[in-house]
Amino acid sequence: MNRIRSHSLPVVLYILLLMAVWLCSWVSGIVSLFVGEDVDFALASTDGVRWFLRTSADSISSLPWGVIVLLLISTGLFSSCGLPQLLLRMAYGHRSVRSRRALWAAFIAFVVVVLPLLSGTLYPLSLASGIDGSFVTSPMASGALFVLFVVALFVSVAFGVVYGTFRSVADVADAACCYIRLHASSLVALVPAALLLASLDYMELSFMQSPIVAAVVKYALLLFPFVYSLFFRPKSEK
Repeated sequence: MNRIRSHSLPVVLYILLLMAVWLCSWVSGIVSLFVGEDVDFALASTDGVRWFLRTSADSISSLPWGVIVLLLISTGLFSSCGLPQLLLRMAYGHRSVRSRRALWAAFIAFVVVVLPLLSGTLYPLSLASGIDGSFVTSPMASGALFVLFVVALFVSVAFGVVYGTFRSVADVADAACCYIRLHASSLVALVPAALLLASLDYMELSFMQSPIVAAVVKYALLLFPFVYSLFFRPKSEK
């Protein structure tokens, strides 16, 4: 299997798992009928097919697509601006005037972004305080991912422009999209993954009734395609 085909393995794997779940549901229903037991929540039944068709779009929409896209954009900007690579080289003694200027530009951009956020924690905005007075329910905590995106955008652009990795708006846009392109097959794999999770939930399997187990299964299915694509991708993308 070449690298381009192996890159799509999570998509194929999740489709096969979804088909296997439906097959197991059908076999389980047949066995239950033979032993005289009631068949509840069987996917391969009239009610199951009607439920699957009715809720398929909602099941796919239930995944945190916005969170995933923001993380991919933030990671793409930060990794493409050259800052991580420069910090690694500086650990081995690399120094230059341009690198120092770029680091200062990134630091100033960071301060420019963080200072308004810190001032927003004061009265009357109180962005770090929720209705109950805790930080967990605060607007700052709820919007932490967007804050991370804004910080990554300003710091990366400031560093990249001074360092020379970003020479135009097109370079910034390309950096923002690079990880989305890299993980395109991973995003596609989440479609059958969402249907698989919904099918397992509909069947009310005993092991899925545990919140911990259900969370582990969910995040394992969500993370696997992205982790896999980091190690198995075409050489031209590395």
